[in-house]
Parts: sequence; structure tokens; C-alpha cells
Amino acid sequence: MAGLTAFASQVIAREPDTYARALSIDTEGVTNVAQQSQKAPEVAKTPKPEAWAAIARNPKFIELHRRKTVFLFGWWIFSTIYYFLLPIGAGSAPGFFSVKVIGNINIGYLFALSQFFVSWGIAMYYASWANKVSDRLTKELLDELNLK
Repeated sequence: MAGLTAFASQVIAREPDTYARALSIDTEGVTNVAQQSQKAPEVAKTPKPEAWAAIARNPKFIELHRRKTVFLFGWWIFSTIYYFLLPIGAGSAPGFFSVKVIGNINIGYLFALSQFFVSWGIAMYYASWANKVSDRLTKELLDELNLK
């Protein structure tokens, strides 16, 4: 840590203008954040405890919950099967998973790497679906119940 402090002191001594500019940019950023944090956030109305039962019986809430459950359950099943294909495939077909594609990179490594891309793809698809379907149904429900 002492070495880092000494290095920083040397940089500041050599280039005081750069340090001063960086400090002023930092100070302006902090000021802007402080000004923004002083604004009161918009708070949605919270229903009373008795109203939760009525919300749960609302047809739009039931539809929203059903669609979200079906969507998420289907993708959960898919991702679970895809996840377990790696250890099952590596255990039952080691010859296939050890086939080299490029250099030392084999099919097993590519399959493992693909799980990240599949996860990101599912997340992006869910965000898109939520923006189109779930958010629209939620807005309709909030408007109907005058909670917005």
C-alpha cells in the first residue's frame, strides 16, 4: 500500500494540472449526484392489507400471474435440462465431449461456454417479454385499481 501511495504522490508531483482537472471532474460529479439525490422519489400508492385479497381475485392479476408462471416455468425447465446436459453428456459420452475443435478447445469446453450465452439469451428474451406482456398487464391492473 505504501508503494501505491508513493507512486500516486510522484504522479501528482509531475502532473499537478492533470490531478487538479481529475479532482474537479470528480467534485462536479459528486455535486450532481448530491443534487439528484435531493429530489423526492415518486412513490406508488400501497394498498391497504384488506385490499390484497381483492387484488389476488382480480382477473387481470390472475392472468398476469398465470402468464408469468407459465413463461418462467417453461424456461426454468429448459435451462435446467440444458445445464444438466453438460455433466450427463461428459459422463456418458466422454469421447464426443473431448473431440478437439480448435487447438486444445474441445466440444466440452464449447458446450460449457455456450451455457453463458444461453443464460444471457434467456435473460434478454425475458426482459423483452416482460416489457411487452408483463409490464402492460401490470400497468392495466394498476390503472384499474387506481394504485399508480
